[in-house]
Amino acid sequence: MLRPVAVGLCMTRGGWNDESSGCATLRVSGGFGGPPGPKKGISAHDPPVPPPFLFRHPSTMEPITENRRARHDYDIREIFEAGIELRGGEVKSAREGKFQIAGAQALVRGGEVWLVNSHIPPYQPKNTAADYAEDRPRKLLLTAQEIKRITGLLHDKSERLIPLRAYPKKRLIKLEIGIGRARKRSDQREVLKKRAHLREMREA
Repeated sequence: MLRPVAVGLCMTRGGWNDESSGCATLRVSGGFGGPPGPKKGISAHDPPVPPPFLFRHPSTMEPITENRRARHDYDIREIFEAGIELRGGEVKSAREGKFQIAGAQALVRGGEVWLVNSHIPPYQPKNTAADYAEDRPRKLLLTAQEIKRITGLLHDKSERLIPLRAYPKKRLIKLEIGIGRARKRSDQREVLKKRAHLREMREA
C-alpha cells in the first residue's frame, strides 16, 4: 500500500537540492499505510509536475551584467539577493545589458543599503531629462534581518560588500551581493591556478 509523500527537490547548478534551498515541493507516491496510488507512482490528486528546468534557483538565471573580477579580487564569504530601486527607463536599459557594476560597491547608510558607482546609461538618450545621472546611488531592497546581518559582518573593516551580478527574476531586476575580503596577490595567483586546473580537467 502506498501513500503520497512530500519530496522537496529542485535542480540547481550544483545538482538536486532539498526544499530548504527555497525550491518547490513535489508530491510522489511512496511509503506504506495509505491507499494505493495510480500507475507511474503519481497521486491522482496532485497537480501535473512541470519538467525539472522550471524549478530553477534564482542564482542560476542568466545574468544581465556580472562583476567578473569580484571573485578573483575578493574571497566571498556570504551572498545575499537584493532588490534594487530602478526607474522605468533604467529597467529597460538594464534588461538590454547596459547595467555596469564593475568597480561598484554597496554601502550601509542610515540603516539602508545603497549601490554606488554603478552605471546605467539612458534608455533613450534623446528623450532623457537633462539631470539624468547614470551613476546615481541606488537603494537596495533587503529585509531588516538581512541588513542587520550585513551590518554586523561589516564591523570587520577588512570586509567589503561587493555587487556580483544582476539578473531578471519575474518582472524585477535582482542584484546578488557578497561579503568578502580582498585577496592577497599570492592568493589571487593560487585562484587562477586552480581555475586553470579545473578547466583542463573538464576539457580532458
